[in-house]
Amino acid sequence: MTPLYTTIFLIFLAALFLGAMRRGALSRLSDRPLVTLLAAIALGVVYQRMGLPEIDGGLIRLVADFAIALLAFLAAQQCRIGRLRIVSPAAFRLSLFAPPLIMLMFIATGFVLVPGLDVFSMFVASTAILLGGAPLLAGPLLTAPVDEATKITSRVEGATTLVLYLPLVLLIEAGASDTAIGTPPHEQPLFLALAGFAVGGAIGLLAGRKLPPSSAALPVMPFLVAAGVYVITRLLGLDAVMATLASGIMYSHEAPIKGEVRTRLWRAGEHLLTPIGLVTFGFVIGPTLLHPELLLWVAAIVFVVAGRAAARFVALQGIDVPSQDRTFLVWLGGAPGVASALILLSIAAGGPLQVDEMVVNMAALAIVAGICLTRLTSRPLTRWLAHQTARARKRRYSPS
Repeated sequence: MTPLYTTIFLIFLAALFLGAMRRGALSRLSDRPLVTLLAAIALGVVYQRMGLPEIDGGLIRLVADFAIALLAFLAAQQCRIGRLRIVSPAAFRLSLFAPPLIMLMFIATGFVLVPGLDVFSMFVASTAILLGGAPLLAGPLLTAPVDEATKITSRVEGATTLVLYLPLVLLIEAGASDTAIGTPPHEQPLFLALAGFAVGGAIGLLAGRKLPPSSAALPVMPFLVAAGVYVITRLLGLDAVMATLASGIMYSHEAPIKGEVRTRLWRAGEHLLTPIGLVTFGFVIGPTLLHPELLLWVAAIVFVVAGRAAARFVALQGIDVPSQDRTFLVWLGGAPGVASALILLSIAAGGPLQVDEMVVNMAALAIVAGICLTRLTSRPLTRWLAHQTARARKRRYSPS
């Protein structure tokens, strides 16, 4: 798509986005991510069976990139990396150490259970899987009588993982992209990614000082800054996702934003962008998942249930966390979800990296399994944690 058409489409997408937000449609869909995903898959199947023309891959990538860029910007407002180790040691370890282990577990599960998978494709797909983003059922946990530190961990872990590892994922993809012989250095994907990070960071720094958010409960200025940075850097030919993320990090550090407002911004991002990501993912990739090999389903489920939990268990070693809270954090969180779906969409929709279709299907199945598992187990695990916490407190304060 040309820069002019890109700008026109982004303006149209923003108008559609704001209209749906004002009517509350996105929030209602976000509260039912599993239903939204399954409905999108069904819609994609109907579209495909009717023999309608395929949607342009460039358009799909544009939607996915814009959504992940805005989500990353808002995630950066939730977490200030420098303070995370003090605020939540568990979230620090899960965000820093669990994603690489999850990446390795995904690759190992695929190679053990599904013979013949392409090594490079598995590595590329695993970079999407490590970002996580499966939507938790947060309401019951926030009101449950459990340790406040566990609530904080569950609230900030996903945002921190996205901020820490999305730049690495983008750099890996840029460095692995095929470029024509003789391409000038300043047109290489890796240079464009690094330049985007530098330009976006500079804009975010200035915006944080000159365009602070208002005192409203949910200020609109961060959204405008994120959209502005994305459009400007895309028109300049830079990596707009990297630029938007960098601007979000700098804006978070420079702008005077209260703690509760930071949480609202991140929650707003989740509520508004989760349905966009799930609908696009389900509609585009969902129909290809109806007839996958049985081994792909087995590998995806084994990874989400066992591999993910093993990685999180290892990451939580060495910190003082009550046993029931440790078990809860091991089993809840870290599953591939919206962030993973958006990156996988961007990779699969005709991007510069050629990924084997079987590997894309395994990653997509892992995302579907991760969302299903997270939504279906959030409430029972929260009830279990509340019960175990009450028993621990009773033992602690009961006379011996």
